[in-house]
Amino acid sequence: KNVWRYLKNKGLTAYGLDPNAEKNCKVIFTPLPFLKSAIELIEKSLHEKNIDLTCFDIGCGSGRDSVWLALRNWKLTAIDSNIN
Repeated sequence: KNVWRYLKNKGLTAYGLDPNAEKNCKVIFTPLPFLKSAIELIEKSLHEKNIDLTCFDIGCGSGRDSVWLALRNWKLTAIDSNIN
């Protein structure tokens, strides 16, 4: 809920605070279509191998994929050379 509160305060959500209730929450930034379509397979594969859900997002830009993964309980580091 802290992530949603932060995003709401920054104007990055349309409404809602519960990431588990998709019909009540909308994130303005959505992940790349490929990531969204492949995430179930990726997470299943990592869980089967007992590998933590971690990501290093190089060139994260606005952070749309990073925010989406964080809301799915991934641990991540995101960097970008553009400070804007």
